[in-house]
Amino acid sequence: MFSNLCKSARDDAPTACFERFLEFHNQIAQAVSDMVSIQAATSASEMAHNSNSNKESQILHEITHNSMEQQRRNSESNLSKRKCALNKSVGSANMGKLLRSNSNQKEILERKGPSLLKLPLEPIGENDENKKPSPSASSSISNTIKLGKQIETEAGNWFMEFIEKALEKGMKKKKKGEADGGDARKVPQSLILKVINWIEVEQCDNNKRPVHPKAAQIARKLRIKIKNP
Repeated sequence: MFSNLCKSARDDAPTACFERFLEFHNQIAQAVSDMVSIQAATSASEMAHNSNSNKESQILHEITHNSMEQQRRNSESNLSKRKCALNKSVGSANMGKLLRSNSNQKEILERKGPSLLKLPLEPIGENDENKKPSPSASSSISNTIKLGKQIETEAGNWFMEFIEKALEKGMKKKKKGEADGGDARKVPQSLILKVINWIEVEQCDNNKRPVHPKAAQIARKLRIKIKNP
């Protein structure tokens, strides 16, 4: 839209350009505003998703830890019961054999059972998918917002230069004997007021962007043009 506007703009007949540019600016400003809203919603959604993922990981870790702790206790309890049973069945005649057998069984049980449960608890790992870095949606939208604001700023600078040229050509009061340009020179006062309002809002407010160096001067010339068409 902006490219076509630049190609068709005529500073000796600025009415059409004034109208089209104001329409263009409204559309790109609205587009940027919509993207900012989408970015805020996307960021909130990503934060909620990350928070839920962390909570789920903590819960799974706690469940696994509790389950393994219970298995360790059960194994120790079973081992204790087996020891008691073996001690009761030991006779004086084969004491040495039973003690050796008991020692072997203890070694086997400890090697296969509790020793495994005494291993340090490893944190639950993430899937390979989650480890792969991927650009977030909010980051992509942020780049688009920057581009939109850049176009908005560059277009505004171009329009200020166009207004300045139009004041010298298309809106300049004709001299005596100069051929009448017809409707080409006539810009409706209502449209001039819209342009002045745009300058004051978009080019004179340093909260939005740096103040245009000629904004006040151009706005003053436009007011004079309204009083002395």
